[in-house]
Amino acid sequence: TWLYRIARNTTMSELRKRKVGHLPVEVCPAVEEEEEGGGEVELRYLEKALERLPADEAFLIALHYMDEQSVESISEISNLSVSNVKVKLHRIRKKLAAEINKLRENE
Repeated sequence: TWLYRIARNTTMSELRKRKVGHLPVEVCPAVEEEEEGGGEVELRYLEKALERLPADEAFLIALHYMDEQSVESISEISNLSVSNVKVKLHRIRKKLAAEINKLRENE
C-alpha cells in the first residue's frame, strides 16, 4: 500500500500542476457494449463524464475499477476511512450517471 500511496501523491501533484482531471475510458470496465456501434457512443459519453471529474475522484475510480483494489486497500492508500471510501465511490458513480444522462439529453 505504501507504493500506491507514493504513486497517488505523485500523480495528484502532477495533475494539480497540469490542472487535468482526465481518466481513460479503459478504467471503467462496467460499460457494456451495445449492438451496432452503440457501445462506442456509450464510451464517448463515459469518457466525457470522466474528464469532468476532479482528480481525487478520478483516482478513487481508477483504483477501484482499473486496479481492482478493495475498499480497505483504497482506504489505506488514500488515508480515508473505509466508510468514507464507500460513500465517495457511491457519490462518484451517481455523479457519472447523472452526467452521462445529461450528455445523452443534449445530443
